Amino acid sequence: MNDPLLENVWEESPEYPRSDWKDEVNNDDTNLGYWDWVEHQIESNDEDILITCALCGNSAVSKTAHLHQEQYIGDECCWDERLKSMNKQ
Repeated sequence: MNDPLLENVWEESPEYPRSDWKDEVNNDDTNLGYWDWVEHQIESNDEDILITCALCGNSAVSKTAHLHQEQYIGDECCWDERLKSMNKQ
């Protein structure tokens, strides 16, 4: 795969490991998929968490990053008109 947006589908967020998500699923505390759960955790958190942009590798603030094809894209660095139009579909 050469598309950087699709290369890391099976990776995990360092702040929200898959093991935590699996515990919540097993306890019937969530029925969200992993990346939706990560997004929910980030939105629920009052702190600014830095994530790594899937396209350029730069740090970006999680609250302004965009979840696109299960990867976070930094708003400040890589979120452009092409991605905005793809995300509306």
